Amino acid sequence: MRKFKTGLIILFIAVLCIPGPVAAKKSSLLDQQLAELGYKQGSKAAFIQDFNLEDRTYVNNKSIIVPDGNAKPYLVIFWETCQGIATKRMEARTFKVKGQLAKYDRVVTRYETNDLAKCQVKFLYELDPV
Repeated sequence: MRKFKTGLIILFIAVLCIPGPVAAKKSSLLDQQLAELGYKQGSKAAFIQDFNLEDRTYVNNKSIIVPDGNAKPYLVIFWETCQGIATKRMEARTFKVKGQLAKYDRVVTRYETNDLAKCQVKFLYELDPV
């Protein structure tokens, strides 16, 4: 019985330690993708004023770069992967304040008359040139 408890404790500790390096790897991958596009991640933003989803730049299946009304770039990260963000038309579906994109707002990707994906915003960051 003692070997069983020891094994469970070791397994529990191993499971707790695994997510740390994986999360760090994901962050560095996003930083690398942004650097290839000529940007580095800046401070968090509360919202994007007068955003334009049609002028977006694809980063990965969960992230896009969206310009605001003054052509300042912002990184938009979604909660889950968002099908069609690289090539399909995007529209704002639900948002708190009209003309502003903020955390928890939803956008959709559309193909002809159908919604491909409903994507909820998780984080917004200002982007600085490299």
